Amino acid sequence: MEASSINVPNIRIALLESDPLRVVGFLSILDRIQGVQMTAMPVSEVVATEGIDIAVIGNRSPRFLETMAQLKTECPKVRVVVTGRDADDETILKAIVYGARGFVDEAAPAADLAQAIHTVHQGSIWGSRRVLSMFIDRSGDLLAGVLLALFLFALEHLERLVLRRVHLHRRADRLRGAGDDEAGAGHRHQFERG
Repeated sequence: MEASSINVPNIRIALLESDPLRVVGFLSILDRIQGVQMTAMPVSEVVATEGIDIAVIGNRSPRFLETMAQLKTECPKVRVVVTGRDADDETILKAIVYGARGFVDEAAPAADLAQAIHTVHQGSIWGSRRVLSMFIDRSGDLLAGVLLALFLFALEHLERLVLRRVHLHRRADRLRGAGDDEAGAGHRHQFERG
């Protein structure tokens, strides 16, 4: 699939890259996509510039996670696509936690980067099958943890209900023992029936 066959309308991209060779490489790829305007700039310019839709950042960039955190807090509307080569699972998960909406391996075809930009611009998350599979596997562990927490919460709630009921029964027993007259005995019968 040719990268130029994907038409992505009016997307302003900030390339957070300091290596001149990588900037030229990204420019050559993204210039083939219609409707994309890309500018290499530091994160401080991204924060100060209105209308940036997507920030593309490499996971080898200096202070990669700090830059991601800054973008997340200062530019929450800017969606982030992370590029990387041979990134370990923890780095990818950290990028997602810090707000990345897409992850593209640097060895992937140009069409994958174009598709990632299009998908992220539409509001979805994009990643390779390996990345998505890893995320689902980790989410399964997370889901098990969440279900355990919910079970423990429900158990604690049930325990409170039981203790409350026991407290009410003890209180009722004290009230029953307070009156030995016939009125008290009649009241006890009503309590036990109703």
